[in-house]
Amino acid sequence: MPRPKKSAADRERGARLGRSLREARQPRSQSQVATDAEVPLDTLRGIEQGRVADPGLFTVAAIASELNLSLDDLVGTRKRTGR
Repeated sequence: MPRPKKSAADRERGARLGRSLREARQPRSQSQVATDAEVPLDTLRGIEQGRVADPGLFTVAAIASELNLSLDDLVGTRKRTGR
């Protein structure tokens, strides 16, 4: 069964994720981060370039962990309090 086409919002969310990961991994190379996170280099490239609009949770978690990022911080869902 074919996957449903991604909406513009899905594609933008994927692009934001890619930008966040690319910024966070600097100055390390894609190759080094992919190796250390134990994810395929092509997968990391695809995510960073926005070609993978909805990467798997465990893939993103492995990359985020390698970059010392929380998933909340990475996707910007952490609730902020006025305290």
